[in-house]
Amino acid sequence: MEQHSPSKKIKSILADRKAYTTPHRQAIVNLLAQSKPMSAQDIISALKKADINRATVYRELKFLKELGLIEELQLPGRKKYYEIQKHHHHHLICTRCHTIKQLELPRLVCKLLADITYINNCTITNHNLEFSGLCNRCQKYL
Repeated sequence: MEQHSPSKKIKSILADRKAYTTPHRQAIVNLLAQSKPMSAQDIISALKKADINRATVYRELKFLKELGLIEELQLPGRKKYYEIQKHHHHHLICTRCHTIKQLELPRLVCKLLADITYINNCTITNHNLEFSGLCNRCQKYL
């Protein structure tokens, strides 16, 4: 089975939804597809040579988020970060250097979701699970 890059997948989804793949939109998608979560300012800085202005970056991020193609991570008291919505995962956010690390917790989270659904007689359609702590590098400074 052929695997498609996230940017190709997004391009296909945009076409299915009758949305254009503009050069600016494609540049943002390509950047997010090859990097860790980035703030809007990080994206603006990285695309400076592509001559994409600040308003366009924010408008495109909003549009891509509304379509469910990118995920927005809101750190408490901090700026927002964006990443391509590849698959559902969770995050560990370093409180010192603000590094964001993806966590894979499938069995644990599946059990928790099943318990919540059963105990509360509900259907969960989405959830966000983020952990704050110190990454390996920052633990050395304690």
